[in-house]
Amino acid sequence: MIRQCLIRLTWCVLLCAGLKTWAGPISLDNPLSFFTNVSARLLQSQLNLDVNHILVYPTDQYTPAAHRLLQVAANLYDATTNRAVSAYPFCPSVFRPVFRRDTTGNVFIAGYLDVEDDSMVQAGTAPAMVDLASGGLALIPPTGTPIGTISTEPMVRGFPLVIGAKKGFPNFNEFAMQTYLHVTRLLEFRRDNINGPLTRTNQLYVATITNTFGLEAWNSYQNPYPRNLQLIAAVDMTAVLTNELGTVLLSNQVSQDAFTNLPANRWPGWTNVGQVQSAFMLPWGQGQGFFFLTAVNYSDQQQAFIPLTHTFEQQTNFYLPRWWFTLKTGVRFVLVDTDFHRIVDYVNLEDNGQTVDLTATLVNGADCSGNLATLSDPGAQWCTNRQWGANGTDVPTQGLLNQIAICLALNGQLPPMSSMTLDPYAGLDGETAVDSFRYNLEGWGPVYPKDQGKTFYRSNVFYVPFDPYRPIFIHTSWQANDPLVHYTIGDLMDLIDATNQVNFVSENPPLGNLGQINNRYEPWGGNPVTTKAVLPPFEISAKDPLITRSDNWDFPATDPLSLEWLGRVHRGTPWQTIFLKSKNILQRTGTIPAASFFAWELWTGNGVWDFNLDGGGNWVPDAYLTLPTNDWRLASLLMPLLGTNDLRALPSVNQSQVTAWTGLLNELVAFTNPTPSELDSVIISSNSAQAALLANAINAERALQPGQVFRDAGDIIATPELSVASPWLNSASTAPDAAYEVLPSQLLWLLRSDSTGSINANPSGFQVQFTGYDGLAYSVETSTNLTDWVTVETAFPTNGVFNFQDNPPAIGASRFYRSMLLP
Repeated sequence: MIRQCLIRLTWCVLLCAGLKTWAGPISLDNPLSFFTNVSARLLQSQLNLDVNHILVYPTDQYTPAAHRLLQVAANLYDATTNRAVSAYPFCPSVFRPVFRRDTTGNVFIAGYLDVEDDSMVQAGTAPAMVDLASGGLALIPPTGTPIGTISTEPMVRGFPLVIGAKKGFPNFNEFAMQTYLHVTRLLEFRRDNINGPLTRTNQLYVATITNTFGLEAWNSYQNPYPRNLQLIAAVDMTAVLTNELGTVLLSNQVSQDAFTNLPANRWPGWTNVGQVQSAFMLPWGQGQGFFFLTAVNYSDQQQAFIPLTHTFEQQTNFYLPRWWFTLKTGVRFVLVDTDFHRIVDYVNLEDNGQTVDLTATLVNGADCSGNLATLSDPGAQWCTNRQWGANGTDVPTQGLLNQIAICLALNGQLPPMSSMTLDPYAGLDGETAVDSFRYNLEGWGPVYPKDQGKTFYRSNVFYVPFDPYRPIFIHTSWQANDPLVHYTIGDLMDLIDATNQVNFVSENPPLGNLGQINNRYEPWGGNPVTTKAVLPPFEISAKDPLITRSDNWDFPATDPLSLEWLGRVHRGTPWQTIFLKSKNILQRTGTIPAASFFAWELWTGNGVWDFNLDGGGNWVPDAYLTLPTNDWRLASLLMPLLGTNDLRALPSVNQSQVTAWTGLLNELVAFTNPTPSELDSVIISSNSAQAALLANAINAERALQPGQVFRDAGDIIATPELSVASPWLNSASTAPDAAYEVLPSQLLWLLRSDSTGSINANPSGFQVQFTGYDGLAYSVETSTNLTDWVTVETAFPTNGVFNFQDNPPAIGASRFYRSMLLP
């Protein structure tokens, strides 16, 4: 049968184009060839990216959405084979990126290599690890350099290996860090002679920066890992502190490594909710601490930090230091099965960090009006505004005046010790220190009863009795939701509690979640130890039913290439395999689409936004590109890659006859669940009431589509009766995921997409673009009356499309175009 796509050209664009490719089944003989061929088609179709030219610097196209598609390609290959070992757990396939740079300084992924041993993580054979943001650009080979070996090709910080999803392996689970910044201000007053007026008010700022970090790996499976493992972890942190002039006041890098050898069966599994501690490995224990910056003075004259003293610079103004703090963090984590010298986990995370305006943060929440009732607020001592709205440094800041006022006891209280400390040069008695300060500064008598009648003496150098401080904490926590999804920072972010949260409260202990079930852990049924939840515990649009823990996955392995197991391949987002169900998370009951998408974004942890991926110069949330319903078209895209059916012989997804659909359903397998613990198979009969119900439901769903057509074979999955509303399933009890997806996985084998088209005007006339399958021939035909057709070209699609250039018709005339799939 000849299939056609029809477009009418007047003076507007009609119909939209999709992408579809076909080149026959892909061979499994070469894992790298399979991986690159499949990932090329997925990236091109879904993100318009070239697997051999993914920009990573200075523009970064390697988003969580891009990594997910690469992950799917690796997972598909691992569904067909168990590599390297003959016993469970079977080592996964591992592919590493190859980097190149062009003449303008752009760096891109130029392809991948198959990693078949552990040489890239062992001393002497490991490739160079390049930091592009710190002068490493020259270490990337230029475009045109032949691809070398695993060891000679450099790696770039922040870009992971692609590792197939296999069961049974411990994995990276969390990185946690707390950075502590402590700033205090001392004031010194001077007069030239003992009875003269004040001539100097000098400030002394003292700063300290410390850091505590930790990392955990988790064996989320019930059984101990049966073979020998080597755990390699490395953390690199660079703290940078700059001032308002852009001067770098601090640039301090700290690196910590950990190497742990774990004998066979010595990494216990997670057997129940209460027993978690032994299932975690913490290479640095509950936390490793160090100083970025020990207590130092800030010199305004030198624009630098200098060793701590109590010596004040003599100042003629009231300067206000403006400091910005940035913490860049790199985390690398590797697990090697040393029995077979295979990498089984490899995490390469790099975060250039948020820049914190310390000066503004110190003021956070303060009343800077000079109100005496608010002097005890911690932020009030750091207000940056100056009296009378002045801008010049000859006028003190309100924060400095508030410090003086509270030390004069103008509010009738001793300063709160939670935000101020007694100056070591003011004595040990706070009340006496305040009264002495009152006398020296203003000549006032004592305010506290115990100092009544005491004699105070004037001094030509004296200090405020209390110095304000405000601790600032930056909390960083990268946590996996699903243990199998942990390769990009966009997989690990807690977008609710703000992963890089800046506040004034320390965790207690600082890294309290280490060695425990992650707060983000939310399989089917929810987190077993916390009530915190992003999605309902049984949200079928985002979680695979009955997958309550890692052991429950039923991934295919050593299976022949087939769409029938496609729904069992992990899709690279939390707790979900490739999605072949109808329920759209954007249409969750009781929510609006915007709220539903926000829930999905929180669920994935992916807060990245991509620029111009839609071609319209807009910013697009990267999580939108990973929505489960995107898999409907991904599935039909994979159909010709994984199958052997001749697409030319398959019926159209837009066939409308009920008998045609019931005939197609005849002898397919469905599942029924008469009881919660029972799942039985049923052979569908074309004469059954259920088959007629499905046929009519498919036609009804097609009528709801734009243009009342399925533009893609995968769009048929939107029909609820094919999955979550199957007439064979008991809706009162939850069935396994396969029961919901068994019909779509079979039907997709038997259908093909119709060619669709679009028209775009250009200076030469009109370009008509059609979709089609690579490797098949299409004719392009034109007509002015829809009766008489003329063949004007025979075309072969490339990357799923082919174009025809035509001159514009006369004003008022109509021209129709159609594409015909040739036999």
